[in-house]
Amino acid sequence: MSSTAAPILVGWLRAAGEPTRLRLLALCADGAWSVSDLAQALRHSEPRVSRHLRILCEAGLLVRVRHGQWVDYRLTDGAEAASFVRGLLAQLDRGDPMLVRDHNSARAGAAPETQTLAHGAESRLGRALAELVAAGGLSAPLEAVLVFGVSHAPAGAAPPSRTRAGRRKAHAHSHSGGTSAAGCFAPRAPRS
Repeated sequence: MSSTAAPILVGWLRAAGEPTRLRLLALCADGAWSVSDLAQALRHSEPRVSRHLRILCEAGLLVRVRHGQWVDYRLTDGAEAASFVRGLLAQLDRGDPMLVRDHNSARAGAAPETQTLAHGAESRLGRALAELVAAGGLSAPLEAVLVFGVSHAPAGAAPPSRTRAGRRKAHAHSHSGGTSAAGCFAPRAPRS
């Protein structure tokens, strides 16, 4: 067995020595998870979970794995760091009620995701589109969805509802506000 330099070991201990981060390590030992999955399982906000994940990644205990526009977190591939995490988790009582709840919540939250619109339910827009499709009664799974006229509704807007014509519409909230799609298709001023 190789030895690890003291400063590296102290960094690992600092990163793992916080209850929420220890819970995150326990979950990531079971597989790769998105921030949304982990936040739901731990019942914390996504920004808070992201901060803990950043600390664990900077310490070298977790790695970010990019899949297109999505990112999952899992245990590191580094032999020394992985050995440290496995040794730490071997000391952990996996029957602890909080860890069991975390594990069950993560598994329950991940199962429906495989039945949604091609991983799109991880974003607010994706969740709004998933609600729209579900409200429309479509039974066949969709490979892709073409969206026209997406605008950024103010915070607190209603969930998917019916328009006067009886059509379904979805609202997705955005912190950035963005430019409405209507502005993109507005008539241009004639050139002189």
